[in-house]
Amino acid sequence: MSERTTKLFRGHIMKLCHLFLVILLASLPCRSAEAGRPGRATEAAMQAARPYAEKGFALFEEGRYAACITEFKHAEARYHAPPHLLYIARAQAQLGRLIEARDGFRAIIDEALDPGAPKAFHGAQVEAKAEIGDLERLIPRVEISVTGIEADDAQIIVDGEPLTATPESLELDPGEHTIEASSGGAWGPPQTVTLAPGDTTQVTIEMQLSESGGSLRVPAFVAFGFGGLGLVIGTVTGIVSLNQTADIDQQCVDDHCPTNLASDADDAKAIGHLSTAAFVIAGLATAAGVTLLLLDDPQESATVARMQLRLAPGALQLQATF
Repeated sequence: MSERTTKLFRGHIMKLCHLFLVILLASLPCRSAEAGRPGRATEAAMQAARPYAEKGFALFEEGRYAACITEFKHAEARYHAPPHLLYIARAQAQLGRLIEARDGFRAIIDEALDPGAPKAFHGAQVEAKAEIGDLERLIPRVEISVTGIEADDAQIIVDGEPLTATPESLELDPGEHTIEASSGGAWGPPQTVTLAPGDTTQVTIEMQLSESGGSLRVPAFVAFGFGGLGLVIGTVTGIVSLNQTADIDQQCVDDHCPTNLASDADDAKAIGHLSTAAFVIAGLATAAGVTLLLLDDPQESATVARMQLRLAPGALQLQATF
């Protein structure tokens, strides 16, 4: 982090004071309203939280901020205390997670404390109020403007996450971010920005017609799949029909066939019709697939004048005229 970030922390002496406050917190029980004595449940919760808080502070001193956050979260889960949240926010700030840290400071400041709450609780609020101003000045901001087609309906997408609204000034953590936009039939190409603490950056997104590349390819390939299936069915049934017809012809003399072969002839004819229908479907599906691919590339489709499907005995032809 920059030198400005380190101003959030008061130096080694103040850290020692904070350690004293953490230890003091663990030793100051909340007193019951009736007896003025610590409740047993509260004492047990504080005792359970203390080792996590102490370990969290030690990790903070060592600069192991991610582990520090984990330990203080464990402590907070066992006993709520603003000093836990204070160190979580400070560690988040050191990791560059400035927005989370700012929100953490605000939560501490906004908490309504009882006047009789431990001094460490009130001390955490004082520290949070003193540090939040410097932290807020470090949060980078991106001013986004959207122009072009369907700009008014554009939805901003930051790092893959769509925003529910388009803010005039977007707060982001320091680092690299990808900003894009989409709207119905238009889109704004992704832009990558690298933000430093305290930066204010302008990003202009120019909306343009969505590229159709790939949008029609899936249905086109599905159509080709049906075309291939129809071709297989047509071929198999055609062969079966031809074989049955050949067997019947061998048993016929001078175009006169035994009457017991009439049902076999009907079956062969029905299978032949099925084969023809399968070839027709294959041709239509293939034509649809080709059409979708051509529509997927407007420049290529402009060169096609017409497409014809020709069905002839024993043959199926797909002809495109350019």
